[in-house]
Amino acid sequence: MQSKVTIYGIKTCNSMKKAFEILKNADIEYEFVDYKKQTLESSFLESLTKNLQSKTQDDHGLANIINTRGTTYRKLSKDFAHIKNASDISEEMIINNPSIIKRPLVILEGETTKIAIGLEQLENLIRDIKYNKENII
Repeated sequence: MQSKVTIYGIKTCNSMKKAFEILKNADIEYEFVDYKKQTLESSFLESLTKNLQSKTQDDHGLANIINTRGTTYRKLSKDFAHIKNASDISEEMIINNPSIIKRPLVILEGETTKIAIGLEQLENLIRDIKYNKENII
């Protein structure tokens, strides 16, 4: 079965620029989704939550993708008193503030779905791809 790599983020982000370079150097083709230009769908976040919960064995789901160090998180937690940690961020807040998502967010769809969040996990995912010799389209 052929696999597909999709990378989500913001084109001008430094982490994304590094991710593009890593993928290029690894000779891996990918589809890029810039969520400053393309709105994230609720169904995408629901699917992501299910995949993250099954991989991490926790109930935090989307909290795993929240960049708590970024300015978007700090602004939201300042504007909304109920936000005490990443698990308090709602799906609607993520859709309306996609900059809150850690970057890069990479999804490898094949026989199984693999998710990488951040550059370190991306490099681990690439090692897995190379080791398993999956055909990337």
